[in-house]
Amino acid sequence: TNVESEAKRTENYEIGTRFNGANWDGSLVAFLSESDNGTTFQPGTINILKQPERITGLEATANFYVSNNVRIGGTYTMLDGEVDTDNDGNFDEDLPTTRIPPNKLTAYVDFQPRDWWAARVQATYSATQNNNSTAFGGGTRIRDYLVVDAYSAFQVGPGTLSVGIENLFNEDYTPVINQAYNSSFAFARGPGRTISASYRVEF
Repeated sequence: TNVESEAKRTENYEIGTRFNGANWDGSLVAFLSESDNGTTFQPGTINILKQPERITGLEATANFYVSNNVRIGGTYTMLDGEVDTDNDGNFDEDLPTTRIPPNKLTAYVDFQPRDWWAARVQATYSATQNNNSTAFGGGTRIRDYLVVDAYSAFQVGPGTLSVGIENLFNEDYTPVINQAYNSSFAFARGPGRTISASYRVEF
């Protein structure tokens, strides 16, 4: 493996704001990261390349308090990255999918029907992505998927009984990073429906 030892200079810029209403709140953050010596893998090898790169991102959150017992909300995350492959000042190619994940959307519902019972349902949607990149794992097409989880907690006796179901609808999917590497050793499916339970007592 060839690794260059040149110093890496990175400049980061970030701006954000928060919003608050009578029964809601949210935030919006944008950032820019520029490096004169970014790190990617050479196509078809495990050699490391040092090239100028630029990454931009956006993250938004929102929460709504529907009632004293119900809250809903979610997040949206977007990243984009480019690299200057010939160091001519022109960013001519996307960063690989191993570095830049697809857009992601999350949502949740929290509710407490009774004083002794609280529950949550949450979902994560990872979008489709096609990066124009020749780097290792770079041009791989990322397929979208949606995973839903459910959790519930009950006050039982002196402690709390927690029950969770991950991947509630048993979605057949492959995590983003496994798709990005697109190799037989890495292309493993995500876990199917998983049920767990625990009981906790605090002294």
